[in-house]
Amino acid sequence: MTYIAWRLRAGSFLLLTLFMSACGSTRPPPTLTPSKTLPPHVTPSDTPVPTATASETPTAVPNPTVTPTPTPIPTATPFQVSDAGVVAYQVAADSNESIVAVEFRPNQPEILVSLNSGADARAIRVRWSDQIVRVSTLPGALTGAHYSPDGTRLLADGLIIRDSTDDVATPQVLTTHDGGAAWSPDGLSVALIRAAADDAHGCEKEPAGNCTALIRRDVVRGKDTIVLTAPFLGGSPLWSPDWAHPAVVLQQGGEGGSSLVVADMTTNTLTVLVPNNGTPDEARLYSGAVWAADGRSVIYTVDGGGVWQQPIAGGAPTLLAAIGRSPYSPPGSHSVYYFAPLTATPITTATVDPNVAATLTPEPPQTVWRLDLSDPKQAAQRVFDTPVTCTLSAWSVNADTLACVGTVDGRPAIRLYAIPAPPSKLPPLKGVALTGLYPYSRHEKKDRIS
Repeated sequence: MTYIAWRLRAGSFLLLTLFMSACGSTRPPPTLTPSKTLPPHVTPSDTPVPTATASETPTAVPNPTVTPTPTPIPTATPFQVSDAGVVAYQVAADSNESIVAVEFRPNQPEILVSLNSGADARAIRVRWSDQIVRVSTLPGALTGAHYSPDGTRLLADGLIIRDSTDDVATPQVLTTHDGGAAWSPDGLSVALIRAAADDAHGCEKEPAGNCTALIRRDVVRGKDTIVLTAPFLGGSPLWSPDWAHPAVVLQQGGEGGSSLVVADMTTNTLTVLVPNNGTPDEARLYSGAVWAADGRSVIYTVDGGGVWQQPIAGGAPTLLAAIGRSPYSPPGSHSVYYFAPLTATPITTATVDPNVAATLTPEPPQTVWRLDLSDPKQAAQRVFDTPVTCTLSAWSVNADTLACVGTVDGRPAIRLYAIPAPPSKLPPLKGVALTGLYPYSRHEKKDRIS
């Protein structure tokens, strides 16, 4: 073979090889097993090369936080009304004020206190909770103020009505009066007494200046109606709880003292309920009168003591306690509360002349007694076995709290006593609500007054 032929054969073989590579071969390429490929200058070794560990920046350990011990915040002394009595208000040591009247706000832990220093008069509210007692002063010289049955308004001295929730409410001036004034159970009227003309009906034979008139003031309309005229009407009118037959118990003065009379607000008639049979030298005063919860009788005291019950329908009175004063009968209740000596002997039969008061000199320590009118045979029971002495007193509407005015460390003060609920043998009297049959509501004006 010549050299030229060999070169031609070799070139043909090379071209064939290149052609087959370009077209692809059925023979797969060898599979490469992964391995650690070392750079050409590194000699393989069985000993692994240690890898450097990245260093971490050290974290600073925070200093422990010292939490300061909190300073205890002084709290008010817990205020809890109990049967042991707790002082709710006391006149300041540098004050010469005296407490002249106390009244509970209906269904609220609050009392209205009238103060008088001789030259000035003011009224304050004392409101309490489980922790604190708050005292606020009402503007103006208000004394003897009374809450409306729903507790939203005040009747001050029979002359001013103000919203009791707003100490700066604009007052509404009522008709001037010469005696007491009182809200009706529905809160829409006020009964008050004022001087009447000398020739008014019922006063024709009376000396000049003796005639008085019982006025019914419509609070909503501002209209006065003369119910009746009679001589020497006085005292604070007492509205009957039976609103179906509204009546007012009054005192009527005379030479022999005072009598209790009842004015029918429907028929405009006056009836002597408890006459005074005394003489001018033995004048007696019937006071502390309250309606029994059923509206069928009046409970009253004779000056010097003695608690009596007089039916409105007439008849002889019943002696409830030979010695006692300041009775109270809660609405809807069969109970009568009153003050009597701690060692008094309760009685249940009329053995004392109602015109003769039983007195004890000096007066022994007093406490609160309770009598169940539904059981005439049951003797009165002591509410407390310790003395409870009050110069003035006031009861919450449902008789669960008593406000007692006395002295503490020589200063006038008011103690509050929790009254335990009586054992209930009978259900509450029907038809008598705690704040009157028709509690006042501004939303009822258009419905009730047309």
